[in-house]
Parts: sequence; structure tokens; C-alpha cells
Amino acid sequence: MSSVIDSINVSEFDGDGLRMIGTDGFNAFNGSNLGDLIDARGAGDLIDAGKGDDLIDAGMGDDLIDAGMGDDSVLGGGGKDLIFGEKGADIIVSGEGNDVIFGGNGADLIFSGDGDDTVFGGKGNDTINGGEGNDVLFGDAGMDVFEFAIEDLDARFINLVGDFEVGEDKIVITGMSDSNDVTFDANNGFIMLDGDAVISLKDVSNSTEMNMEFNESGDFEIM
Repeated sequence: MSSVIDSINVSEFDGDGLRMIGTDGFNAFNGSNLGDLIDARGAGDLIDAGKGDDLIDAGMGDDLIDAGMGDDSVLGGGGKDLIFGEKGADIIVSGEGNDVIFGGNGADLIFSGDGDDTVFGGKGNDTINGGEGNDVLFGDAGMDVFEFAIEDLDARFINLVGDFEVGEDKIVITGMSDSNDVTFDANNGFIMLDGDAVISLKDVSNSTEMNMEFNESGDFEIM
């Protein structure tokens, strides 16, 4: 999936709150102020997890998820999900579908999966991976990392990073080799991979100060 954002392990969850399991139809959940486990299963669900460090597995369907205050872990599953992380250091994996994600306050890890997704990291030092598709990504306030796997960067798609700050934020491309070529077209604001425009940076005023290099882990960084 990602070198930065790992999968959520449901079996290791040890919250002290409720255990709620849904049906394959519509479900509405209201969590407690403790660490709840919410397994919504199929169909489009309405989930308000409340406070606490919750684990939410929404399953398939077009879900509306409010993780609430706490360091939550959210699995959106397939479908067009609307996810609010709220306050806390959340891990959000939305799965396939055209999702909209608001990380909220805190250092969030967000992987929006395949689809044309829109992500707002919110306040905090967030890491955002949009997966494959035409994604619109905003880190908002904080020193943010926008991560892209090279297999997800394709000439068919353009990823828009709406608020990249040179010297503060980072773009990380994983899986590159010395044979790949990355350049920045300052006239149009495109990051080019092997001659194809794959990432668009909006309103970058100080592009001459941009640094591009491989890091110690072998990933390519744009800063």
C-alpha cells in the first residue's frame, strides 16, 4: 500500500468501549466516550463514533463517518465515503471510490485509495496518499507529506496538490529507480515523471528554491 501508511490491523484493537456489529443493510451507530469497535459491514452506513480512540470498519457502501475526538482508525471500504477524522492523530484508509476526507486537527495518516478523491488534512503535520486517480489534496496548516507510489502515477491522471509550501511540505514518490526522470515545469506548475505531467502544484511562488533528491530510504523527495 504505502511505505508511510500501513494497513490497520483490526485483530490487534484493544479498546475499552463498545463492540458494535452491523448488518448487510443500512446501519446507524452512535459510539461512546471510550474506545469503540464499530464493524458496520455492507451497505451505506451512518457512523458517529463519539470520543475515544475508536476503530471503525465501515465496509462496502457510501458511508458517512464522523470518527469524533480521539486517535481513531478508520477503514472506509469501497464506495463514495464522506469521512471526518475530527480532533486527534487519526489513521484513515478510505478504500476504492470517489471519497471526501477531512482529517481534522492532529497529525493524521490518510490513504484515500483508488478513485477521484478530495482530501483536506486539517491542522497538523499530516501524511496523505491519494492512491490512483484524479485526486485533489490539501494538507492545510502544518508540515505535510504528500506521498505517491510510482505505480499510481499515470499520464491518464493528474493529482492536484492545492497548498504545497516549498521548504515546509514534502512530496515523496516511492518505488522510483535511477532510470526514472522527475522534473518540475515552473511555467505550468506540473511535476513531470518520465515526460508525463502527473502532479499539479497550485500557486507555487518560490519554485526556484525547490529541492529534488533521493532520500536515505531510496524514495524521491521534492521539498
